[in-house]
Amino acid sequence: MYDMKIFHHDKPLIIILLLTLLGRGLYLQLQYPLWWDSHIYIAMGKFIASNGGIGFWEWFRAPFHPLFLGLIGKMGFSIIIFGKIFDIIWSLGAVYFFYRIAEHLFERRIALVGSIIFSFTPVFIMLSGLMLAEPLAVFLALAGVWAFLRQRFFWTGILLALSFLTRFHFGVWIIAVLCSLLLEQGRWKEKFHSLLTTMGGFIVPVSAYLISNQLLWGKALKPFTEAQVLVDSAVWFYERSAWLYVERFFLACPLYLFVFMYGYLFFRNKEWRNTKKTMLVVVTILTFAYFLSISHKEVRYLMTALPALAMMAAAGIVWTYDYLRRTSSAFIKPKSFVVLCIVALLLPLPFELSFERPPQFHNEIGEILGENESRAMIVSTDPSLGTYLTSTIVTLDGTPFAAEIYARHKGKYDVVYIGDCDLQCHPQNQTCLDQKHDFWTTVREENELVLEKNWTFRENDVEKRYSCTYMVFVPKN
Repeated sequence: MYDMKIFHHDKPLIIILLLTLLGRGLYLQLQYPLWWDSHIYIAMGKFIASNGGIGFWEWFRAPFHPLFLGLIGKMGFSIIIFGKIFDIIWSLGAVYFFYRIAEHLFERRIALVGSIIFSFTPVFIMLSGLMLAEPLAVFLALAGVWAFLRQRFFWTGILLALSFLTRFHFGVWIIAVLCSLLLEQGRWKEKFHSLLTTMGGFIVPVSAYLISNQLLWGKALKPFTEAQVLVDSAVWFYERSAWLYVERFFLACPLYLFVFMYGYLFFRNKEWRNTKKTMLVVVTILTFAYFLSISHKEVRYLMTALPALAMMAAAGIVWTYDYLRRTSSAFIKPKSFVVLCIVALLLPLPFELSFERPPQFHNEIGEILGENESRAMIVSTDPSLGTYLTSTIVTLDGTPFAAEIYARHKGKYDVVYIGDCDLQCHPQNQTCLDQKHDFWTTVREENELVLEKNWTFRENDVEKRYSCTYMVFVPKN
């Protein structure tokens, strides 16, 4: 009888989890191509699994996700297949913890509505199966918040540290939790103990990471202090205005406009006195403050605050529904409001979940290498070759480093694969333009062109088309 009571209480959650599983399963059937960062993580996983034999390691990326992919490879499983399966598991786990947290902070109706919004937000669905770090990071962050609400402070620190080490941006969650603890009413002795325990849990994984950085690179903070140098040469290409987040998130997913309704209620009803709810606002403010301050803007960056945004939107929707039920002269009936919300949830999905399939040339390069593929070395601007080929892949890491890396492997490589759009220079950066020209001159003089193809792209958030040329070279005899 007790088990049946639990089942009936959690029936909405079970249904949402089943719908989440069904939606992700159908989405995976579309077999959308992996992204650039997906191939990087796979290559890093292969590097771990092969003890450095294949793949490569990018020191400036958060390590936990590629370490997990490497563990999958170490166990003899396919990183691609099981990586996608675990993406679904992380998504289901994130929805589960979201529901529990929303039910604890608000009420069951908000947990129900928020879980549906969260689960079926296009960017969250889109990232399921791409083997990017966000699904794991958001799962760990929400697990950490749930541990915090259950007063398991050491585990709170551990889980939020792992979330941070999966995607550095998710460090806003530990800041929000610490703010909540500091603002909590109570005796300072108990508060200090909770803060110390939480920070103790956080420091354990993070200190291990910093020590490994010191041993490997000679600088514990190297990924935080020097990574920007690697992206400065190309970040201008992805520069967007703040309007991107309005157009591609709030207007594309209109239910999130109810976040602003909750913001009004938060101050009107003095909900800031509830430090746990304040935590959601802190995460949202910190996320937008950071990502609005940098040139490179993508909707997927909002995954950092998506759970908080979905909870607040759900609270705004439920309040509006209750208001319509209480008001006889409302401009819209409550049932009509529910229908509009369902339409607003589902209508964006077909448009937001479609994107271009970039060309891939691993089959052609595999044919060029023939039986020597597993022993070959490929110098490439694109990391995707490492996903599909067993060759050693050396990435050129952008225009500032391309010539140096190419020269270092001269006489060792079997193929050079270059996409000219991967070698970006700001039109006014003459130094970079000269480096690019000299690099191209050297490659063409020392190698023979065996394949050349053009491809025209149009990104969803870019109003112009642009063309890229892909070339495959082999050394001259």
